[in-house]
Amino acid sequence: MASTSSESSGFSLGRVLVIILPVLLIAGGVVGFVYMNNSSAANAVYDLSELVPVKAKVTFRGEPLPNATVLTYLEDGRPGGIGATDAEGMIQLMTDVGGGKIGDGVLPGKHKLTVVASLPGMGAMPGPAFTPTKYRTRGDSPLEIEAKAGAAEVELVVEDDDTAMTAEAIAEYLSRASGAGDNMKKMAEQMEAGRGSGGPRSGGGGGRQRPEGESDAPSGDAPSGDAPSGGNG
Repeated sequence: MASTSSESSGFSLGRVLVIILPVLLIAGGVVGFVYMNNSSAANAVYDLSELVPVKAKVTFRGEPLPNATVLTYLEDGRPGGIGATDAEGMIQLMTDVGGGKIGDGVLPGKHKLTVVASLPGMGAMPGPAFTPTKYRTRGDSPLEIEAKAGAAEVELVVEDDDTAMTAEAIAEYLSRASGAGDNMKKMAEQMEAGRGSGGPRSGGGGGRQRPEGESDAPSGDAPSGDAPSGGNG
């Protein structure tokens, strides 16, 4: 009985492997084909004449969103566009088509978009992003456009959520940034004024500060009555 059970178990395992292995091989082949296809599409060189303009306006909280960084992605692996929004929230995109060529517009097709807008930095520190986090990554952003010749203008709405900076927080940051900018400007003006006057002076005189007790006489002449001794006793 035990022998029969063992043979049955081994037979079942063999049948499972015979069924599963071909499926795994086929799946691996499909994944490899898709990867190679996307890789080839990304590395191919396209003609600048293929690019089409993007007519899209980005809004946030009911207003145009200016100076936002925008990236687009095509599902088939072809290169997407990169650019920013202008003062009216209109997207201005460019695409690297390969071969060292960059042109205005994007390749035709359905593009996924990421959008992020940041506040001005303070000094060497970059400013914080104030738009919602889900619009910053390709996998989470719901924004899409269909790029094609003659496409009508569309509005892309960045919906507000609790990951975005509030209007109050933005106003507070801008106030602090303005104050920091004023302080930096004053420091620069003071440094410039110091360089223009020849630097700090001591006691109203020019040049270096004289150590206490140093004589006013020229360095080459000894003062009267102070001739060094040691000649003729």
